[in-house]
Amino acid sequence: MLPALPGSSRRLQTHLVLVFVGLFALIQAVAFIAMDQGRTRVALGHVSQELDAGEHIFGRLLTQDREQLERSALLLATDFGFRAAIATNDVNTIVSALRNHGDRIDANVMQLISLDGRILADTKGHRAAGEPFRFRRLLDLAESAGKATATVVMSDRLGYQLVVVPVRAPDVVAWVAMGFLLDDMLCLIKMITANVFDRWWGVKFVFCQLGGFLPFTMGRFDQQYFFERRVYEQEKRPMPEYLQRRVVEYCQAFYVDTHTADASAMRCALDCMSADRIVLGGDYPISPPEIGLGYTIPQLDKVGLSAGDRTKIERGNASKLLNLP
Repeated sequence: MLPALPGSSRRLQTHLVLVFVGLFALIQAVAFIAMDQGRTRVALGHVSQELDAGEHIFGRLLTQDREQLERSALLLATDFGFRAAIATNDVNTIVSALRNHGDRIDANVMQLISLDGRILADTKGHRAAGEPFRFRRLLDLAESAGKATATVVMSDRLGYQLVVVPVRAPDVVAWVAMGFLLDDMLCLIKMITANVFDRWWGVKFVFCQLGGFLPFTMGRFDQQYFFERRVYEQEKRPMPEYLQRRVVEYCQAFYVDTHTADASAMRCALDCMSADRIVLGGDYPISPPEIGLGYTIPQLDKVGLSAGDRTKIERGNASKLLNLP
């Protein structure tokens, strides 16, 4: 047998073991922190790239939309019948003309504004006749550039893309403002018909509140596109890309959140989008968690999801969306 080590030697050996164990633990901790920070940097880098790509595409879409709206507005402002109605100075006649012409270009609100910046007529009643036009800066821009466009919040607290152009006879006699509601569903349909998803299928788009009314009106759009396909086939014309898929297929090109959606709406969205494309949303920081999620979570409970689908909606899809480990 080996002779027993003296007490001092055993203490030294113990100290050396503890030192090596401590060093090993420290190295492991440092390595873990470094790896974790590396994963975080990579994840944030992916998120930044996705946001940059999304911003670029959304900016291009807004520019195309704005140019189209401005062309429609300028065409309307030069219409003889429209200018003749303005010349009557009869409010009912002017409102009727504004409404009729607004319907032609799918404008949600039409306003006629005097040269001194006061409302002469409003098809939606946002402003009474004689009240000042809220967006005076747009009038100044339109006066210098011949047209002006901006995204604004009107008195109904909804967002609009507002176009302002002069009405000439031949000098400027008034301004006409045309507002187009910024709605999730309308935005999605415009992106589909503009082939945005077809060109950038890998970009991760996110829309709030289950994509607006899209889950409830998908059948109507599919029916419309069905008849459009028949026209293209009968006329033997090349078919646009957006007609080569059904709307439900495009639902796999974007995500939607559950903010302020009730159980019935969630079931409808699940039928057409599946649990793979829905993420939990509570409108934070506009709504505190106890209000936003306080409403959403009980509604999610009523849907009767499987454990797997529940996990996807609550955290799995968000992790995939943000490229988190």
